[in-house]
Amino acid sequence: HRAGLSYNYNPKLTLNLEANYSRTDFPHESFDETSNYSFELDPSLVFKPTQKTQISLGYRNSFSRIPTESSDATTHVFRIGYSGKLSAKSSLSADFSWTLQDPDSAQASDSKQYSTSVGYIWQATRKTGIRLSYSNSFQRSLSDSISGGALLKSTALTSSDSWGLSTRLRLHRKINTEFSFNPSHSHTDTKKTGSDNARSRTFTFPFQAAIDYDLARWIRLRFSYTYRHKIGNEHKTDETRSHTWLVSSNIA
Repeated sequence: HRAGLSYNYNPKLTLNLEANYSRTDFPHESFDETSNYSFELDPSLVFKPTQKTQISLGYRNSFSRIPTESSDATTHVFRIGYSGKLSAKSSLSADFSWTLQDPDSAQASDSKQYSTSVGYIWQATRKTGIRLSYSNSFQRSLSDSISGGALLKSTALTSSDSWGLSTRLRLHRKINTEFSFNPSHSHTDTKKTGSDNARSRTFTFPFQAAIDYDLARWIRLRFSYTYRHKIGNEHKTDETRSHTWLVSSNIA
């Protein structure tokens, strides 16, 4: 369930508030304590100092609960964003976020994550647009577990980078096409008490082609195809390929 509220305080300042609630039940399971739920509150504000620039500030608080209390956690996300027009045909955006996860149970992890992203949009022609993007994140997670009556502490350091290239072409007043390629790389070092360090590395290469069709002024249909190639540490055992066809609609 989702609910949102937006209030224009003045021509330069807009206040937003969004709340989300989700619940998952497993009525056919013999163990009836597998249901879980989460709640999220997301206030934000958008400030427009000039007609060409926009600054956004946001905070998100969320918590998840399950009856066994094995992975209960509360998450805080602080973020700031900027977007502005560089010229009549180009614009630039930048975002930074800081995420803190506080464990509410012994098995949940304590983690901190920093994320940054930048994007550049160039409207090459009246019908063609190109977007370039880059994002980077670093996460540090701490968790405890018990093995053979002994308490084991684990520390995981994860860094990831992703790049994006997409182009959008308007073929007709009702038809738009979009092609995107977003490769990414992730590297994790895990340190556990009494054991050797473990390292993992993953490369992902997704490609997507989509067609948007405006069936009516308030209905848009999207037909998309996504090819995803993932490579892990061991090429023979950690390599996967997937093909996804999707048809969706947007009513607004």
